[in-house]
Amino acid sequence: MSTAARLVKKYFRTLEPRGRITAGLVNCHSGPQQGVGFHTDAQTYIGPRAIICTLSLGVTRQFRIQKQPPSSHSSVTYAIHLPHNSLLVMTMGCKRIGSSPFS
Repeated sequence: MSTAARLVKKYFRTLEPRGRITAGLVNCHSGPQQGVGFHTDAQTYIGPRAIICTLSLGVTRQFRIQKQPPSSHSSVTYAIHLPHNSLLVMTMGCKRIGSSPFS
């Protein structure tokens, strides 16, 4: 996992404005059917303008994001397929408009 952490840190350092990684969270799923449901991350923990990196290892995972709160007229969900060894970066502000599951 140290290789994965180095890759995330290397990419993170290319983002502006410069910041620093203050927290990390790892979810280990035993198969493609397991995942995390729609959620929003608590701003008290990560702050309102956090940069969130999602690293997919192993099987291809589907990452979905939806405007929060979902409108009764249109609740479009965007799905991104993340193959093994892929990195998804949600930059500052993305968290304010969406909720995401990683399934």
